[in-house]
Amino acid sequence: MLKRKIIFSALKDRFGVRPDINSLYTLEYNVFSLVKAAADTMLNVRKNRHFLAQTKDDKTIVTIADLIIESIVNDWIYKITPEKNTGIISEEGFDHIIKQKNSEIILETTRKILNKNKYSWIIDNLDGTRGYSSGVETSFCTATLLLENLQPRCAVINAPVYDLDGTRQTILEANKEEVFLNKKPVKQQRSNIYTKKASIILHKELSRNVQYPDNFDKKIKRKFSGAFYEDYQKRPRSAIIRAAEIIFGNSFNTYITPGDHLWDILPAAFIVKQFGWKATYLDGSEVFPLDPKKIFIDNLYNPLLPGIILAPPEIHKEILNLSN
Repeated sequence: MLKRKIIFSALKDRFGVRPDINSLYTLEYNVFSLVKAAADTMLNVRKNRHFLAQTKDDKTIVTIADLIIESIVNDWIYKITPEKNTGIISEEGFDHIIKQKNSEIILETTRKILNKNKYSWIIDNLDGTRGYSSGVETSFCTATLLLENLQPRCAVINAPVYDLDGTRQTILEANKEEVFLNKKPVKQQRSNIYTKKASIILHKELSRNVQYPDNFDKKIKRKFSGAFYEDYQKRPRSAIIRAAEIIFGNSFNTYITPGDHLWDILPAAFIVKQFGWKATYLDGSEVFPLDPKKIFIDNLYNPLLPGIILAPPEIHKEILNLSN
């Protein structure tokens, strides 16, 4: 065990990037800096092909980059928000709780973090791990949503080699006012034709045994010719990127999931909402402010939110009519 700790410490010193955090900076800037440090760290690890990937009980992969980023984030979060009022919900951070395989404890812990703290960090240290560890795929990212009294304060998705605008990187940010892509404001384009005709991704992860209610997905497939399934257990892509990039309409404009980890959906949901589109549950209720009572535990002991729709208002209305 001591040898493993020494090796990990050496790898963290070699690959880890120190964030530019200062009490004089705004809270949003410090969050952005922390996420950027995480993205730079994952690139350092990937460049040296030092993955050390392992498969967890739920068939997902964890790499040394996940663990180094988790450690860096934990080192710095309490310098941004005060420890006594701050809680963290992250994939790697919850692994030790999930291993207990006690649904009541996992649910109670998750809800307590959200209800008892002024600041709640929802973090995915590395999404799209399979593609990342392949050394080829570009659809991977690190993502963070900061909640203040259950209301979103800001979100950042940093995909350091994913190209949305020709710059060969994608950094999406949202605060209470607007959305930015690579530091440039993203303007709404409601008049564009892609917001009128539905092109829908139906997120499908059978490993969680979470299904759409009442054949909802089949109804969507019959109603909309532009609807298709995407199974992220088979395709090495980042679900967070796929959900957030709908606002650009490159190939699709709607994202629907039957149920998802908090860290896999909430950063993208806030960005979509701040763009002026809809982020709701399948019953039409708003995702934000986040309601901890919505959280449930699946058969693999993961804390999930129920089905969510991210879509332009016109298409969202059609989908809800179909759902009802």
